[in-house]
Amino acid sequence: MGTAASPLSLLLAAINESGVPTRTRVPLNASRAINPAGGDTNSGFTTDQRGISKVISGIVDIGSVEFDPGPNDIAALIRFLYKKITKLNRNIRKEKRKIRKWKRSIRSLKDRLAAIQ
Repeated sequence: MGTAASPLSLLLAAINESGVPTRTRVPLNASRAINPAGGDTNSGFTTDQRGISKVISGIVDIGSVEFDPGPNDIAALIRFLYKKITKLNRNIRKEKRKIRKWKRSIRSLKDRLAAIQ
């Protein structure tokens, strides 16, 4: 996909992580191979090489396997989101500490200014 000068990644899993005996690269969650714009709604095959329906969400995916958001993909997405949320919460706590520190500094400067006047 893309051009020779500017190729686009299809976001595919490593070979043979799909549980089939043949060499296969399954599309990952955000892959451009999943339901491509203008893609076919019908396939000459009823199932992919794993035995999963070749048309799951209305449009045939590019390649020999159809993306199936099974429990492993959902679990991986949940783990990914949990890590991101945990990191965001940690950053929010750090920023709140910085704000409290700045507020203390401002209060201290106001007190010094009041003492001078």
